[in-house]
Amino acid sequence: EICDPKRSQNPDGTIDICCRCVPKPHLVSSIPAFTAPGGVQPPVVPAKGSLWRDLRHVIRLTFDGALPATPPTAAQLDIRELLTGGAFGATNLSASFTYEIAGNTLRIREPSTTTTVLEHRKWYAIRNLGGAGGWTGVANFEAQFPVQAGDAQGNNNVNSNDVLTINSSFCLVNCGDQNRNDIDGGNTVNSNDVLRANSHITSFPVSRPSGH
Repeated sequence: EICDPKRSQNPDGTIDICCRCVPKPHLVSSIPAFTAPGGVQPPVVPAKGSLWRDLRHVIRLTFDGALPATPPTAAQLDIRELLTGGAFGATNLSASFTYEIAGNTLRIREPSTTTTVLEHRKWYAIRNLGGAGGWTGVANFEAQFPVQAGDAQGNNNVNSNDVLTINSSFCLVNCGDQNRNDIDGGNTVNSNDVLRANSHITSFPVSRPSGH
């Protein structure tokens, strides 16, 4: 909980300050749609729940309350590959991303135009672990995502249908960072995206590592 100070001025000019405890904002949704930890194995990946790019990934996390004015630092979030047995990758990948707040949403963006740290056909988790080093303005959370580079249709696989979808959806400028037909993150949809998706055919759904 967060202490929310309320100040009110009395007729004599003195000021009363009282605090009320309000719940920290909780993660409620995301683009792409996150998979929650635990539950059935294999997990049911929601529709449009895969990371579909092979460069410049963008993830939007939306919370049920106002976020702190200052975005978290890379050190306050934990982004790691999921490994078998409930383990996580040794390297926190959060420093490869930038963080921006707009209302109740945190935008996580990978700015590199040449390489990605989120590899095709692997699972990753974004976590706020709280504690002294965490993002203390929000409740702890864990959002999991498989990477299916080229998954334009959002059904957690990559096949010729995705290529056809991209090929029929060309967009020349300002196509939006949540356009699933934009595979290389260039803010356009063109033949480069078709070629990139085609290079990942056929990619069946990838199992989430055990213990998660």
